[in-house]
Amino acid sequence: MSRVKFLVFSLFLLSISGYAQDVITLRDGEQIKAKVLEISETETKYKRFDNLDGPTRSVSLASVFSIDYANGTREVINPINKTQTASNTSKRVFRFGLRTGINFTNMSGYDDISKMLFGFQSGIVTDFSLAKSFSIQAGLLIAQQGFRTTAVYKGQKSPYKITLYYIQLPINAQYKLALGSNTSLLFQTGPYFGYCFLGTASENGIDFPIKMGYKERDVFKTFDFGLGLGVGVQVYGLQIGIGYNIGLYNLHPSYFSDKSRNHGLAITVTYLFGK
Repeated sequence: MSRVKFLVFSLFLLSISGYAQDVITLRDGEQIKAKVLEISETETKYKRFDNLDGPTRSVSLASVFSIDYANGTREVINPINKTQTASNTSKRVFRFGLRTGINFTNMSGYDDISKMLFGFQSGIVTDFSLAKSFSIQAGLLIAQQGFRTTAVYKGQKSPYKITLYYIQLPINAQYKLALGSNTSLLFQTGPYFGYCFLGTASENGIDFPIKMGYKERDVFKTFDFGLGLGVGVQVYGLQIGIGYNIGLYNLHPSYFSDKSRNHGLAITVTYLFGK
């Protein structure tokens, strides 16, 4: 009789060990009840404990924190500590991208007689992440600004516009408010600097150059700077934004009695390469 009891008890222990589970704990806290089959240099292969006859699954070894085996032992694969977590949080990433967009600009000092001019901007951008939600983004752009109005000569009205072409350097501090794993709201502000390399006036569709500089008879100064404000949305590497530039520098040379500054709205599309 004692031998029968021993045999039954042994079979019971074998049945428990055969169905005892391992527990895989991931670095994000998720736990997987499983039967671990193999651990390689890159992944852990296992079967789900609730479906041992099902397919063999795998998980990246880099995402595994520890494995608690059925025999009561624990193997820590990737220990997590405060120093490592802080390092991951403050990881700095440099990215390069392209930008294009449209501008609707005007010029103070002419607001009472002028309307917004439709233009463009295009160029390259760099994005330097200082933290997960904060980066410094700078660009090197060709940007079109100016205004349009109506010229009157001897009682005759004709369309007239001033177009200024700038090499522009915006530098923005950008804050990202996460909406999901790959989607964020963007808020940015920062200065911009510009150099006007070409200015034209157009009347009745005929263009002619205007003088740029700081001397007498020059119409506008070549240098410009101001403040930009903007909001937008980012999905993966694609950023769509709307911003407003406020000119802070008087564009008229000193012999002008009035002051004039650029200002305008911009709608941009930026794509950042890399991760």
